[in-house]
Amino acid sequence: MEIAMFRTYNTMICGLYEQCDVESVKQELLGSLQKLIPYQYADVQVLYAGDPDLNDREPYLSELLFDELELKICHKDQPLAQVRLYRLRKKGKFTDAERFLLRSMEPHLEQIFYRHLCRDTSQEIVDHAITRINSQVHLTPREREVLEMMFRGDANSCICDALHITEHTLQKHLQNLYRKLHISSRWELVGYLTA
Repeated sequence: MEIAMFRTYNTMICGLYEQCDVESVKQELLGSLQKLIPYQYADVQVLYAGDPDLNDREPYLSELLFDELELKICHKDQPLAQVRLYRLRKKGKFTDAERFLLRSMEPHLEQIFYRHLCRDTSQEIVDHAITRINSQVHLTPREREVLEMMFRGDANSCICDALHITEHTLQKHLQNLYRKLHISSRWELVGYLTA
C-alpha cells in the first residue's frame, strides 16, 4: 500500500471510530471509501433487531452494467451490516487490491457496528469497573465521568460534546488515567470491564 493511500486509510478508520451513531458511520464510510476505491454507486445496509436478512439486492443495478464489490459484516455469526460498492463495467472491474482493501476493514467495521447496534454494557458492570479502578487509584469526578462514557462505548467526540470539553482536554484525562494505572492504551483501560 502506498504511503498516501495508507494515510487516507488510517484517517478513514480513525474517523469511523469517532462517529456517534450508525447514520454518521454510514456517511463517513461511503465518503471515505470513494477516495480509496472509486465507485459509481454504493449502499450500506444495516441490520437492526428484527430486520430481514441482508441478502436483498438492489433490483435496478444490472449485473451487465455494474461490477459489484460486497462485504458482509458479522459479529459471532450475527449479521450486522453489508457494504456494497458498484462500478460501471466500462470504468473497469474492481481489482484484487481493492477487494483486499475493503476486506481489511472488516474487523474495524465489525467493532464499530457492533458498538452501535448490539453492545449493552449494564450500569452494574460499568459501576463495578469504576469502583475497582477507584480502589487502586484516586479518580477525580471528571475522570469518573470520562470512564463511564468510555466504558459505554461513546466515541471521543460524543464524550467531548456531553462534557463540554475539547479533544485535547479529553486526551489529558485519558493520559492521567493511563499514568495512574500504569497502562498505555485505551484497550487496556477497557479491559477493566471484563476483568
